[in-house]
Amino acid sequence: MNKVKFGVAGFPVHFFEQHKKREEIFSWLEHLGLDVIELQCTYGIRMKEEQAILYRQLAEKHHIIFVWLLKKWKL
Repeated sequence: MNKVKFGVAGFPVHFFEQHKKREEIFSWLEHLGLDVIELQCTYGIRMKEEQAILYRQLAEKHHIIFVWLLKKWKL
């Protein structure tokens, strides 16, 4: 059966009160029972390939859906 997915857009402020590394977001979300993280890339993806691969691996390990939001339009 399908279930509704819940998550966050970006890194919540409270995350940084408890954690130092951004890579820990995936285990933190899993611990909270959340399913998704969305990273906005308003000006394109500005992340090294190695970090993107690590994020994908961590998302899979912690059963988190990792979404990139690319804005290709101008407001």
